[in-house]
Parts: sequence; C-alpha cells; structure tokens
Amino acid sequence: MTQQHNVGLAFLKRAETMPQIDAILGEDYCLRYGEMHALVLSTAQHLQKHGIEQGDLIMVRSQDPVFVMVTIFASALLGCRWVFGREKLLKDPRISPDLVLQTDDEPLLPKGIRVDESWGRPPEDAGRLQFPGYRDPEDDFMLNMTSGTTGTPKIVVLSQRIIMDRTLANRQWFGHPGASIVSLFPMGAPAYLSRLISALILGGRVVASYDPEFWLKEEVDLVVGSPIQLHRLFERRDLPRKLPLVHTSGGRPPEGLVRKLLDRFERVASGYGSTEGHNVLSTYFSLTEDGSITAKTVIRDVELELVEEDGRKVPPGREGIVRIRNGYLAKGYLGTPEAQTRAFRDGWFYPGDLGRWNPDGTFIVTGRLNEQFNIGGVKINAQLLDHAMLEVAGVRDVISFLMPRDDRPDRLTALVAIEPGADPSSVIGDLRLAAIVAVGRDGVPERFFFADTLPRTLTGKPDRAGCIAYLQRSRATAQAQRTAPNEAHQG
Repeated sequence: MTQQHNVGLAFLKRAETMPQIDAILGEDYCLRYGEMHALVLSTAQHLQKHGIEQGDLIMVRSQDPVFVMVTIFASALLGCRWVFGREKLLKDPRISPDLVLQTDDEPLLPKGIRVDESWGRPPEDAGRLQFPGYRDPEDDFMLNMTSGTTGTPKIVVLSQRIIMDRTLANRQWFGHPGASIVSLFPMGAPAYLSRLISALILGGRVVASYDPEFWLKEEVDLVVGSPIQLHRLFERRDLPRKLPLVHTSGGRPPEGLVRKLLDRFERVASGYGSTEGHNVLSTYFSLTEDGSITAKTVIRDVELELVEEDGRKVPPGREGIVRIRNGYLAKGYLGTPEAQTRAFRDGWFYPGDLGRWNPDGTFIVTGRLNEQFNIGGVKINAQLLDHAMLEVAGVRDVISFLMPRDDRPDRLTALVAIEPGADPSSVIGDLRLAAIVAVGRDGVPERFFFADTLPRTLTGKPDRAGCIAYLQRSRATAQAQRTAPNEAHQG
C-alpha cells in the first residue's frame, strides 16, 4: 500500500525506524514503537476477520490509551471509519456502527464484542497481510462530537487527508525526536486524539499520567489541558522545578491562572482553535526579569478575520465575529445540514466566537455570539464574568448562566463549587464583588447554587445548558421529596 495521507501507514513507517523507542509510557507500563507496530497489524487482521471493510464504522469504548490509538491506526489501514463511543453517541440516530469494540466492564452493546489479550496476536487463520486503505483520502474517517453546550451536539467529520495535514501542522510541538507529551483531556476528546495521533506519527512519546511528579521524572516537554483542568491540578500543588511548556485550550485562561502556571512552567501557551478548524493560533506568556508577564501571539498557516454580521472587516482594535480559513478545515457536520450551512460559508468556518486584536499584537477571544447575556438591555460577557468569579478565594469552579422562568425574564444565575471548609456566605459576598468589578452591577448573578462538580464539556468549556438541566433535576427531586410524605399520609 502506498497512500500518502494514510495515518495508519504513516505510523507504521515511523515505528519501523525506531522500534526500541518508547511510544506510550504509563506509571506502571511502557509500550515501545515496535510493540505498538505489531498491535496495529494484528488488530487490523482481527477487524478483517469480523468482516470489517472500507467505509464500515468502528465504535470504540475503552479508557486504555494504547487500545484507542491502535484501533485508530488499524481502522486507517482498512479504510473504515472510527468513532469513540461516548454516551451521547450511543442513542444518536446519525451513528450506526458496524462493530463496537469494548474493553470496559459495561454490558455488551448491540454489535459489541469484548476485546481481550488475543487481539495482541494475529488470528490463527490469518493470511498474508493485505489492507486496502482508503478509496479516497477525502473519504469520511473520524467522527468527533462537539460540545453541544447550547443545543444539539454536532458530529464533525474528518478525512485521513485532513488529519495528516493537521499532524504536519503540529510539528511545532515536537521540537526534537522523542519529545514527550501529556494530555489532561479525557479519552476520546478531539483535543486528546489530535495531539496523540500527531505525537505517535511524528515520533514523540505519550506519557499517560496525571501526576506532575512523574512528569518531572520522565522530563515531559509539553502538557496540554483546559484552564479548569490546570486550575484544579495546580490549585495547591507546587513543583520543585519548572517544566518547559504547558498549552491550554478550551477557553482563555484567566490572568491569575497564567501567573500560577508560570511558577511551574517556563512558558504558557493559550491556544485558540476548534475541532472544525484545528489549532488557529497560540498566545505565549513568559516572565520577564522584573516578574511581569509578556505575551506574544503566533499564527501559522491560517487566515483569521474579524468581521461584522454582513461580512465587512472590522477596523483594528474593534471586536468582531471570528472567521477562519486553512487547508484542513473539517468536511462539515454529519446529518445536520442547517448547522453546516451556518458554520461553513464561502470557504470560511465561523466558530461563533467574538474576538479582538489588542494594540500589543495579541489576539483575545472576547466571548461567544450565543454567550452574551442580555440583562435588561445590557449585554454581559459570560466568559469574562466566569473568569472574574473563578479568581475568588475558596472557589474551585463556577459557571454563570441564564435560568429560564415561565412568567418572568430569565434570571442570571451561578453554579459554584467551593473548597472544603470555605464559608458559603463569605464566598457569595466575594463573588458578588468580583462580578461588579468585572462587568458591573447588572452582571451580578441574582442567585447562587452550590454543587460538588459542575457540568463541563470534554474540553473543559462551561456547559451552561447542563447547569440549567442540573438545577431543573434538583428542583424536581426536591419537589418529589416534599410531596411524598403527604401522599403517604393520605394513603
């Protein structure tokens, strides 16, 4: 097989040049490139034995990074499609897998098979290695679900050509052979898959650990995660020495978090991108000798414009609607033509963000078109409000949202997770003050509710629709508990 854009073939060729080098390293295991090479081939043969052909859809349910990556490369060799089996997808009518591979302990799904150690060896009756690859490099390959924070989740379609071109664009993160990467994103998240595919095709090393002490021991070069993941991880944890680079995505990190991370990393990069458009740009932060923070935005191989609603460009320094264009935009959305028409127009992708170029040349996302709270005619930036409240002492996490009401205007509300031992009344007072300073009195939430864990997407973005659903469920449960004693008494 000679296919320039086949990601499975690209991995095999890389593995053949460095069979004794670590590919994926955990705290209690190590898989070398040569060993992973054999796993990819045997998995592809097992898929063939189960009747998988070009164009078929494989769904994978597993929390094992080795198995997840192996199935991606094996699927590429066969020219079939691949999707990670997240809960929301299991009942989605747009998804109809031909085979479901499971390594979890959940009951077998329809068309599901339990994968065991035997898949590490070729089937007994396996013949000569012969894999078809793709029919066309632009064929559908990987299906990724977007966050769906404000409505029905969209399924983004990527081809092997797109993934290969994005991998080449990711070379910037792997400055030397064997460069190590840690991803804090959950298994199956697009940000997780993109980084790990790139690392393994480019000869990097994946470190599968959430322990910063282990990262230091293994001299990790790059840590990627969302601002909230990094905020939680380093909230009370220092490091004896700095790691080279942390790259945040899934939302702009607050200034307080940037400073906290610069105490633990030489550089902090805040990335802006999406599953549809990949990595668009990064703003790098570093400390100067006097302790101040310097920032520089770097944009590569991407056109980014800020425009009015009618498509006219906005002047420098003004907020505008973001649109981007590059050579590896997603093919579109699966089964949602209206959403595709809104987001993909005239060769541009419109992510739904608002942005501004600052006088110092740095780019900032100022909010989202659907995350501008309208409070009595006053527009409040939801992202700015969240960031301000997240800086309050004793707050682990906080998300603002508009709670619907039938008979009155929606009420600005906040869901808060606080530190153990923190006084809720004091925290609420500080949250109100932080909101006034950041966005004015109109942006102070009318009600504050507490929860242990807040709804967030796989990339760490606030799930405001999930917050509404959480409160609605809580109210329904409380109502049921109040009425149950009365019903029992009447009985």
